[in-house]
Amino acid sequence: MVEILKFGKSEEEIKDLESNEGQLSKKAIKRYLFLNAHQTASCDDILKFENEHNLLLPDEYKEFLEKHNGGIPNNSCFLDGRVLNFFFGLFNNPKLEESIEWHLNMYNDRYPSSMLPIASAGGGDLILIGIKDEYISKIFYWSHDFEAEESGIQYFENIECVSNNLNDFLSMLTSEC
Repeated sequence: MVEILKFGKSEEEIKDLESNEGQLSKKAIKRYLFLNAHQTASCDDILKFENEHNLLLPDEYKEFLEKHNGGIPNNSCFLDGRVLNFFFGLFNNPKLEESIEWHLNMYNDRYPSSMLPIASAGGGDLILIGIKDEYISKIFYWSHDFEAEESGIQYFENIECVSNNLNDFLSMLTSEC
C-alpha cells in the first residue's frame, strides 16, 4: 500500500533536520512551515479552485486532496520503470512548484483541456487526471518529449491512459522500478 509523505515540516521536525543536516535557510524554513500548515485541502479550498478554473474535480481526487493535499509517495514506480516524483497540492500559491497552480501556469495549453496535472512524473513529464467528457477520473501519462508544436489542448499523441481512476493508479505504485 502506498503512503503519501507530506511536503511540510513542523518546527520540531525542522530542528531535527537541522541537527542532522545543518542549518537551513530562512526561506527553506518558511517554505516547510507553510507546506506543513496546508497538509490538507478543505472542501472550501477545493470548491474555490473548481470555481476559479471552471471545472469539477473527480470525487476520488477531492478525497485525496482533503486527506493529503499533495505529497511524495513512498512507492513511486509504475509501468515499466516510470517514476512518480510527487503529487501536487492546492496551496493557492503559484510560486510553489508543489502547487497545481504552478503547473497550470507552467504547462498552460500544452496538454489536453479535458485533463488537469496532478503529479510530476520526472523529466518534465506529468500525471494528469481527466476532468471532462469520456476522460473523467481516468489517469494519464503525459510525455513532454512528444508534445504538440503548437497548442496541446486537443493533442493526444503524447498521452497514455495508465489507469481508470486515482485509487487504481495508487495501487499500481511499487518500490520496484
